[in-house]
Amino acid sequence: MKITRFMKPLPIMAAVFFLLLGGISSVRAGDFGWSLPINGVQLLSDGTTPIPEGTVFHLGVFAGTFVPNVGNQADWATNWRSAEFQYYNAANSAVSGLYAVETNAPPFNAGKQMYVWGHHQKADGSSEQWLGTAVGWQVPSDDGTQLPVNVDIDDASTLLLGSADSAAGTIQMAAVPEGDGIPLIYGETWRNQYFTDTEIADPLIGAWQADPDADGINNELEFAMGTNPLVAQTLGSMRIEPDVGGQLLSFPGSASAAVSIGMEESSTLQNPWQALATPTFNPGNSRWELLVPGSGDKNFFRTTVTPLTSP
Repeated sequence: MKITRFMKPLPIMAAVFFLLLGGISSVRAGDFGWSLPINGVQLLSDGTTPIPEGTVFHLGVFAGTFVPNVGNQADWATNWRSAEFQYYNAANSAVSGLYAVETNAPPFNAGKQMYVWGHHQKADGSSEQWLGTAVGWQVPSDDGTQLPVNVDIDDASTLLLGSADSAAGTIQMAAVPEGDGIPLIYGETWRNQYFTDTEIADPLIGAWQADPDADGINNELEFAMGTNPLVAQTLGSMRIEPDVGGQLLSFPGSASAAVSIGMEESSTLQNPWQALATPTFNPGNSRWELLVPGSGDKNFFRTTVTPLTSP
């Protein structure tokens, strides 16, 4: 299952057009377009604060026969499977995505109910979330016989978190306590978002160790940090800072990235490297952190990143 790019040649008879962020984009049978209208008033739970830049919205399904409700919220994240994700564009208060169905492999079977789940991590560990669905929000068939689907997020008729006003074209998120699950982006979904099948197979473009934007940060690290692997940037990497009782090691990260982060120490830059305790994610500064007691003789540190795949 891949996210195909808009410039990919389309069968003429299958192509239709729909309005996306004020522009015309071509879609094909089996595509699922999802968006928030531009320039709407999209708010956090307090009813006054706009949804911030970088909030992640996911289009996806829940695995197997699981159906989310207020009584099983603790199991939502475990059963969630993203088909695609998009970052909220605060400049025009919009979200715009296109999920292109290549195959109906489970859990994305044709007719499966789809949901949109938005998430914004707050500095205190709590979050703002929105989760909704509607009749007709179903995984399209991959056989090309049905028309593309195009939905507005604000048209959600079943809300599990937050609210929606279809007439006004707006949504409002809900406050969620620390410890409740969030929708995760798994490794294969992230690579499908940015690369074609051919590019993923190219060791210089889509491989985890590749650095296609030549910014010195490979795809593995870009995924962990939640950055675009095709746009050069400088978020920095591991930091070592004096702290009470030792040294604080930290590494920039994204709360939505499904990764395993490790930190290792060595007295030289050669093997063997000794694994340290597991770092914890600090939402206040979006970094993985680990306090290493004392100074000791070993003073070389490195970060290991392992992208996780969907369960």
